[in-house]
Amino acid sequence: MLRSTIPWFVVVAACGASSGSSSTSPATDDHDVSHTRDAGRTLAEPDAANHDGGNPEAGSVASAGDAAAIPGDAGVNHDGMDAGSDGTDGGSVVCSEEVIMTGTTVPDVMIVLDASTSMIHDDDGAKVDTWSKTVTAIKAAAAALEQRVNFGLFSFPGYTGVCDMGAVAVPFAIRKADAIASSLDNREAGGGSPIGPSLGEAGFYLTSSAHLAPTQAVMLVTNGEPNCTDPQPIPGCPPGLFCPIDPGKTTPQAVAAAVSAVTDLATAGIRTYVLGVDTHLKPAAAGPLDDMAAAGATGDTHHHAVQTADALTSLLTTLTKDVIGCEVTLKHASRAGLTKASLDGMPLKADPLDGFTISEDGRALRLRGKACDKVLDGTGHSLRVSVSCS
Repeated sequence: MLRSTIPWFVVVAACGASSGSSSTSPATDDHDVSHTRDAGRTLAEPDAANHDGGNPEAGSVASAGDAAAIPGDAGVNHDGMDAGSDGTDGGSVVCSEEVIMTGTTVPDVMIVLDASTSMIHDDDGAKVDTWSKTVTAIKAAAAALEQRVNFGLFSFPGYTGVCDMGAVAVPFAIRKADAIASSLDNREAGGGSPIGPSLGEAGFYLTSSAHLAPTQAVMLVTNGEPNCTDPQPIPGCPPGLFCPIDPGKTTPQAVAAAVSAVTDLATAGIRTYVLGVDTHLKPAAAGPLDDMAAAGATGDTHHHAVQTADALTSLLTTLTKDVIGCEVTLKHASRAGLTKASLDGMPLKADPLDGFTISEDGRALRLRGKACDKVLDGTGHSLRVSVSCS
């Protein structure tokens, strides 16, 4: 498998009490590190798995001073950092983290695509363009990032029935944009939305693949909630004829199966991002999709809702860049308005277009715009984050 070099993370962190002045305490050799490694891949257990589940503290080692070895953290250097006032509120405890970006292999990103009937018709049978805009966006995002990502494509339902769990349409590999485009061009939307079983099948493929990238993620692209828990023949079909199957309405069992599948992926170290296309047309879908998003180990508490092809392309590109290396898991949860960051010594703004944002749960920082592009240039960069953690 061809690999390329892109940024990754090594984190060094320390905390200290801020007196509200600009002075800092002396550097310390204490190491306050308690990172969990390889919690287990419950979907499959390949012998050669070396997986850290998207934890941004894994990967190649970067020089960060005289770092001491930490038992259980092979491949990571840690050292104490000066702690003091970084512009947060006076008298609070200030926690600082420095992220050194180095090289690693490209991640695996599986696009799990809903190709159900509702992508082309609404509940009343009227035509909608959700499918065409989704296909356009996936093609564009794959083309933009195919040099940096092992993209794969999984679509559901399958071709053996309206509630078949689906299958891998394009296996993982770098430079797969053309293969993904061809697969999408030959795919027709129709059938139900067996999201839970499909995510389970995609997860099995991810964890049992011949190659396991250090980071794997799923991008679930759908326009609604799961169904297919109790498919039945459509009433009124004449005996002896092939009768189409009604996949049924969404049930608590279908939602629970989907959330459970996402949770299993997270347990195996695989993040799941939930992207809803035109979900504003199906208000009942918000709750189930939000529950799935919250279980995805991304820091999201709601699904990402979009309505246009351009918005979906931008979202797919941004989230994939996060997987590549534009997102940092914070050792200390941030507090709104009390986070400062600098990249290579230059201050960054809290700006969703060109700077950084903090996840809803306060545990992840995402670089945006030019800041993200800069750290993906293949050279080393230093990101320093200070939060008030009292």
